[in-house]
Amino acid sequence: MVGRSCGGGSVPLPIRATGADPSAGKPYDHVRIRAISLSSMVLIDQLMEDERLGFASEPALVNTVLPRLLEYSVPTGNLVGSAYLAAFSIAASLRLAMLDRRFVQFRGLELELLSA
Repeated sequence: MVGRSCGGGSVPLPIRATGADPSAGKPYDHVRIRAISLSSMVLIDQLMEDERLGFASEPALVNTVLPRLLEYSVPTGNLVGSAYLAAFSIAASLRLAMLDRRFVQFRGLELELLSA
């Protein structure tokens, strides 16, 4: 685990090492470590400081709304994930800000399309 400073404490970040066998007692030659990039963590910190944004618990009605959004579609991986985000927003009465214009297909979604 790797940590990053967060308000005086350290938050562990998951990393995965590949290319070495720690049980063999060999040195970690050519080990590649995948970690969350620093720029991503900076972006997350900036978003968390924005008082207009926040976390929301999954609303109880999300499981009622989601099937309605998928009713007339063949549920592919991308569509299911997008429909879940839309269902979450609808069930929680939240506005969803997105760059993806495909979200306009979800009826009842209060959508704010952003431009890049």
